[in-house]
Amino acid sequence: MTTKNKATMTPKGKRLGRPPMAEETATLALRVPVELVDALDRYVVELGRQHRGITVTRNDTIRRLLIVGLEREGFALDEPKP
Repeated sequence: MTTKNKATMTPKGKRLGRPPMAEETATLALRVPVELVDALDRYVVELGRQHRGITVTRNDTIRRLLIVGLEREGFALDEPKP
């Protein structure tokens, strides 16, 4: 039997924080030049302008750029794992 951590629960018994992801995820940390981060942030702002009403984040943008880049290089996500 598991016990709920009271520090992460609201008074109404709901859990705090982000809901669980629908798929398995991994954390990836990397260092990039400041110029690359600046370009990424400009791209995020532009996407936000193009898609009013939708919150566009750095993380969402990086995920999308990785998917597009991998597909262009022939490594689509739906390929079977070796």
